[in-house]
Amino acid sequence: MGSSRKSEGSLAASAVEVARSAALGLAAWLAALLACHPASALGEPFDPDPSALNQKAIELSREGALTEAIDVWWTILDSEGEGYKYAAVVHRNIGRNFQKLELWAEAWYHLDRCVRLDASDVKCAQWRMDVEEKLLPGHVRVLLQADAAECRLVLEEAGAERSLPSPVEWWFVRGAHKVLVSDPIAGTRSEIIEVAENAPPRVLTCRQEAFVPAVEPSVRSSWLGRVEFRDWLLVGGGVAALLAGGATWWVASSRLDDLDADFETRYGDAALTMAQYLEVEREWESGVDDRVEPWERASYVLWGVGGAALATGAVLAAVLTPEDGEALSVTVVPAGPAGEPPSFLLEFPF
Repeated sequence: MGSSRKSEGSLAASAVEVARSAALGLAAWLAALLACHPASALGEPFDPDPSALNQKAIELSREGALTEAIDVWWTILDSEGEGYKYAAVVHRNIGRNFQKLELWAEAWYHLDRCVRLDASDVKCAQWRMDVEEKLLPGHVRVLLQADAAECRLVLEEAGAERSLPSPVEWWFVRGAHKVLVSDPIAGTRSEIIEVAENAPPRVLTCRQEAFVPAVEPSVRSSWLGRVEFRDWLLVGGGVAALLAGGATWWVASSRLDDLDADFETRYGDAALTMAQYLEVEREWESGVDDRVEPWERASYVLWGVGGAALATGAVLAAVLTPEDGEALSVTVVPAGPAGEPPSFLLEFPF
């Protein structure tokens, strides 16, 4: 017994030691992670200050990291929008970097935005002309516009998809191109455009309306146009009969409850002989026959008539109403697998 307790104590001590070692190892791993990535590990918020971001992009450009600088400037546009007071300068810087990277279509777009936002910027205008000379031999300028003002066009810039406000003038090589249209409500959809010489402006569908087939009132698939008064009369009468059946059933149930309460009051605690019990039973059956069953039978009749009228009116309205004097026809088609009892399908014109 003593050795058993000693063994249990050793096992418990070992377990505690293993847990302590694991905790120390986890703490050391977290400390190393924080040392390597202090800002992200501590959840330091990203600095959205446009001036700080602009300075960072300028430094990246001076170091030759032109694409990284463009991404930072795009961060400013995404956060501040086109209404940003220095948007023209941001587009100027992005366009100039793309020009240095010899990405002419991207450079032209941003230099053009610079000129549109600040017509006094002579350098942007000159750089745009220089870029346009590079584009003219093999590209076609196309005006793209979404059919809804809140939708944006998504085009590829240096391998990255950029969301641009509509309308957009963009230079494409001749051929087919996929353009994405982004709708804040309906999501993003793609559209293929064919670019050729002297390409006309393209209006891209942003929101597709729900398809509603145009159906003439005279065609056979127009249900309301061929439902006759007798069909509505049958349906309405059937519903009324079903409701009346429910009312009579409620009366029958209420009368049965009253009869049961009356007998419970009169005979519930009474000690009856066999002859008296039989007499009470006959009185009960007579009361049920006189006060309950007529209403119960009436409810069954009303339900049957109402159901038949409703079903008949629905069938006539849905599938059996003739049109333009067309005769009704019913087709009987055998159905069911071989070896099973025979069954048949009734086909009605529709």
